[in-house]
Amino acid sequence: MSIDLTQSAIELDQEDLFARYQYAFPDVPALLQRRGVIESDVETKLESLNSKNQKVGACIIVLMPKLLPEQRDSPGPRYFARYPVQVIVWPPAALGATGAGYSAESLVETIIGVTHYFAFGRGDTLVFDGCEPAEVKPGRVSYLVYFRRLGVVEVLAKSPLVGIAGVPVAAGHEAWDTTDGSYPSPIAPTAARYAAPFLLPTVCTLRVATNSGATQQSNIAQADITPVTS
Repeated sequence: MSIDLTQSAIELDQEDLFARYQYAFPDVPALLQRRGVIESDVETKLESLNSKNQKVGACIIVLMPKLLPEQRDSPGPRYFARYPVQVIVWPPAALGATGAGYSAESLVETIIGVTHYFAFGRGDTLVFDGCEPAEVKPGRVSYLVYFRRLGVVEVLAKSPLVGIAGVPVAAGHEAWDTTDGSYPSPIAPTAARYAAPFLLPTVCTLRVATNSGATQQSNIAQADITPVTS
């Protein structure tokens, strides 16, 4: 999916969280509230195998964020963006033969691990900001997990970056890149595996991340590229 770069950082963060969980949890369906989620969507994810053969009994929902003032009278203004992520687990199905294999608590702990101190490349880093039980349909277990990002509304626009540092890829890792602003992972439809230096003939937003089968995906490096013309 190509990303609309006119979206705010808050919208883009939600899209990136959703894409990160799709990649990090191939057996657990993820939903994004800002795209529209109804109760039947959640029940379908919990109770039946979908077209991607994801397992049953667990679901992750990236909910709409809250903006909280950092200091009420500071210029800017300055605010915290607080992102809630809901975990819903149906224990009999999740731990069964076709289940996702997570309890609600183990899924929460894993989500914290893949999100805390993760940077999306726009100068923002998410940090764990608490967890609490959530009320859901009887028989389900649910938690709300919160992540926080500090943001500033800029009065004057900043000049975009014009390049990105070339860093050798470590042995056993792969680098994946996108040029349309979307999340760079091996399952992203517009992502390409980096093999050799390449030309970028048009203005684009380059995003790069590395991954291996044994470690978490790296933070994202991002730059707005303007090709040099002679």
